[in-house]
Amino acid sequence: MAKGRNKRGGNLATATANTPAAPQDGPVEGIYPIDTGTAELERDHYSPTGWLLRINDVPSSHVDLAAPGHLDFEYMRWIAALIRSRFNPGQIEANGHKLRALHLGGGACSMARWASVTYPNARQVVVELDGKLAALVRAWFDLPRAPLLRIRVGEAGAVLATLTDATRDLVIRDVFAGDQTPRDLTTLAFTAHTARVLDETGLYIV
Repeated sequence: MAKGRNKRGGNLATATANTPAAPQDGPVEGIYPIDTGTAELERDHYSPTGWLLRINDVPSSHVDLAAPGHLDFEYMRWIAALIRSRFNPGQIEANGHKLRALHLGGGACSMARWASVTYPNARQVVVELDGKLAALVRAWFDLPRAPLLRIRVGEAGAVLATLTDATRDLVIRDVFAGDQTPRDLTTLAFTAHTARVLDETGLYIV
């Protein structure tokens, strides 16, 4: 599924006139200004606990508050299947290993929520360029706190370049500008940085 925005990653947005200004106690439908445009949050008409996040009028993420392991978008279910095929959850837990995941592109942190229930001891970092969006998502969706899940506001390539060698089991590149992946995240240099930060059995999903 093509997603139409630049995945970015800090401060709560001041909402539009029709939307509460500080959604501290969970999600509230409305249109919110963010650093990269607008974020629109709407209820899922097919699920009483589901929410759809649109960025600049394009569907970006789906979250089910009652079921963090539920992935509504098909491409995310494919990602989940790939991860489980490489990292068997039962074996990971039995070995006492903490899955180390890096999500390049945050949105509503749907994949990170899934990983937090599939691998309860996982250590995850989500890189999100839009700071206002990151703060809204934290307020809306009751995400796990550090060290289980950290949201780092920044540009994906710049953050990746700062990471230490062989410190991640999993890297997911889910960054879009409009309906395209930014060109600088498709280069040989970017891929080399990804290979550098992955452990020898690591998995890179694009």
